[in-house]
Amino acid sequence: MGDGSLTSLNLRNFSKERRGPDEPPLIGEVEGFRDIKRGLVRIGILFLSFFPWRFLAGLVSPSLSYPAGLVWLLAVFIAVNLFLASRCPRCCESCFRKGLSRDTFAVRCVHCGTKLYWPNKDLSG
Repeated sequence: MGDGSLTSLNLRNFSKERRGPDEPPLIGEVEGFRDIKRGLVRIGILFLSFFPWRFLAGLVSPSLSYPAGLVWLLAVFIAVNLFLASRCPRCCESCFRKGLSRDTFAVRCVHCGTKLYWPNKDLSG
């Protein structure tokens, strides 16, 4: 079993051992890192849209301002939880959660230490 033959290797662990955390992403990993970046941008846009959203709802009808705020809050809650559930393209584990604890502002995967936010020049592959 543990003789080192190719059949006994767990391919996910093999790729994690082979690639260091600071090595640029492979072609197969690029889309996963882009998805993580897009999720962060979505959350930022949602946060910045709060006041315009409430203002426009208040212009349509003042009684819509409060429900519009609740809809915005629900959208932010869903977006943040989807973002926190994203998986590291390198180790296939959750990027921000390890056991019952989570690191919401992590810049590296809490499991393998891979950078999560790469410059665009490294993601153009």
